[in-house]
This record gives sequence, C-alpha cells and structure tokens, in this order.
Amino acid sequence: MLLSDISVKRPVVAIVLSLLLCVFGIASFSQLAVREMPDVENPVVTISTRYEGVSATIIDSQITSVIEDQLSGISGIDQIDSVSRNGMSRVTVTFLLGWPLTEGVSDVRDAVERAKRSLPDDITDPVVSKDNGSGEASIYINLNSNKMDRTELTDYAERVLVDRFNLISGVSSVELTGALYKVMYVKLDPTLMAGRQVTPSDIVTALKTRKPRVTRR
Repeated sequence: MLLSDISVKRPVVAIVLSLLLCVFGIASFSQLAVREMPDVENPVVTISTRYEGVSATIIDSQITSVIEDQLSGISGIDQIDSVSRNGMSRVTVTFLLGWPLTEGVSDVRDAVERAKRSLPDDITDPVVSKDNGSGEASIYINLNSNKMDRTELTDYAERVLVDRFNLISGVSSVELTGALYKVMYVKLDPTLMAGRQVTPSDIVTALKTRKPRVTRR
C-alpha cells in the first residue's frame, strides 16, 4: 500500500519514477544482444571417416560398428546415431545436457584411438569434431546436369568443387552428401602376377596412385 499511497499523495514523484523506469527499460532493451543462433554449447560430437570406393555395407560393418562398440562405454552419452554411405561413415554422439563437453570430446577421442586398431589400414583417419551450435552458417548446394549422370557429378564435385570451396576464406569444412560411386571389381590372375612378381598390395597401391578418372562413354 505504501507505493499506492505515495502515488496518490505525490503524483509528480510517481510520474517521475515511472518515466525513469521507462527510460531505463528502453536503454537496457537497446543493449540486449539478439542473435538468430545464440551462443550455446551443443553437447554433440561427430566422428567422420572416409574410405574411398567402398560400399555402404562394408563401411557399416568395418568402420561404423567398430567405432560404436568403443563408444558404448563412455559416461554421459544420451544417444548415438550413425550414417553409413558409400565411402563415408559418420557417427554422432549426443551427450546429456549439462555434461562437460570438453570431457566428452576427450573420451570420444580416446575411444576412436582404440577403435583405429581394428579399422582398415587404408582409411582416412577419423576426424572428431564438436558441434558448437552457435552462428554456424550452412549452405546447401544441389548439383544437377543434363549431360552428366549421378556418378559423374560425384566425380566432378570431389575433384573440382570440394577443393575450391575449401579455399574460400571463412569456410570451415565442405561435405559431400548423396554421392554415388562406380564400383570396379578387379579379378586377379595368380599366374600372371607370379610371372611379374606382383602382389595384390602392389595392385591396390597402383590403383590408388593412378586414381582413374570417370569418363563419359
């Protein structure tokens, strides 16, 4: 009742106080930082692994499942999601809200190091990254062509576009999704290999070194 009594007995004081509150409110509101994507620590860690020229089935059994097995014992994990595509494995680890993300990233890295002992030798080293969840702009570019099919578009994007986008200032990473790769099965002739003193490893190395280009027939 004290405030109402003052307002009745001293209306000028009440008006001045109201104006001051309005001024302070407007000044404070103008200084508030408003962002479309505010700074929050998103408790998500991803493990990306590339294994060029390998089918999604092999990716899942030889990479994704192996990494998931090592992650299963980490404390603070809310859920684990994974995607296996041709030539690429991605495992997403979501921690409980409030869980120290630095500790979570460290545990995930340790798990990946353990998993690497069981992964194929010729894969690209798994990349562990955390989703900071703040101000991360994403641009999605859809490729289509009347002259190239999906496999040729994949080849063009990998050989030309990905490297050029990575050179742009401010670009953190470039990811190719929806890719379709041509698979080539090589049948070896043991007699010819023995005559030329060539091992299967030599042939694999030669294929990787030459990197045959996809051409349109």
